[in-house]
Amino acid sequence: KSLLYLVSNAFERQKERPLLGMQKFAKDVPRVGELPRIHYSNGATGAITRSTTHGGFDNDVYTLNHILKRVLGAAPSRPFRKEDLDY
Repeated sequence: KSLLYLVSNAFERQKERPLLGMQKFAKDVPRVGELPRIHYSNGATGAITRSTTHGGFDNDVYTLNHILKRVLGAAPSRPFRKEDLDY
């Protein structure tokens, strides 16, 4: 299980406190228009993320390039490559 489950179950006064990022509570997240957008991954397809684990997003070129594009406001001149993340 993820760190979010530890926080939700052990460190909050209410047991199983819903936290953003926990898939089991995603349907209960209040929406404002289309926000927040929640992206799911099957690990094989998708341009936003292909991470299949909670801790895998920082080794996923799709996730990192999507975040970088959001931060920069445009596609990066040199996007992350798989080789950049194999260390």
